[in-house]
Order: sequence, then C-alpha cells, then structure tokens
Amino acid sequence: MLPHDLPPYTTVYGYFQKWQRKGIWQKIHDQVRHQLRQDLGLDEHSTVA
Repeated sequence: MLPHDLPPYTTVYGYFQKWQRKGIWQKIHDQVRHQLRQDLGLDEHSTVA
C-alpha cells in the first residue's frame, strides 16, 4: 500500500517497470554503491572473490 500523497499504484508500478527495463535502477544502484565505497575509503572496483 502506497502513502496517500503518491499517485495510484498502477502509475507508480508502470514507471518502475519502465525504469527497470531501461536500466535506470541499475545505474542508480551502481552510483550509490560507488559513492558509498568512496566515502568509506574502499577500493571502488574490488570484489569479494
């Protein structure tokens, strides 16, 4: 259930699907991860493996 000040669920979900198909959510995730690793002083490109 969405807060009352947001558009209807179908509208919000429609935008979510469109952004997911276009890869926008992945770009947001990558940018937030990059910024967090930078703020923590960690290597941006390191992996666990």
